[in-house]
Amino acid sequence: MFTTTVYFGATIPDAGEVNAPMFSDFLKNVVNEKLDAFTLSEGYGCWKGEYEKVRILTVISEEMLDEVLEIAEEYKKQFRQESVLVNVVENHAFCLV
Repeated sequence: MFTTTVYFGATIPDAGEVNAPMFSDFLKNVVNEKLDAFTLSEGYGCWKGEYEKVRILTVISEEMLDEVLEIAEEYKKQFRQESVLVNVVENHAFCLV
């Protein structure tokens, strides 16, 4: 099992930010089409000295990396992001209660 975490920055270069309705549409039309389950949280991050709102998608799965990378690429394209951070960590112990 792997924990994959994707960090979606909200700032759109020279065009404001990805607001709640825009991100909701992205979830509905992209993420929900590729993933059956995930956790979504919000935070703040810093990219090249600029602070921004960040939406954090976490997926725990055996075989979803390709789908997650496709989601990250689509977000990058739709919202003109320079990059999207995808962090993959192998779980050495896992328990579903």
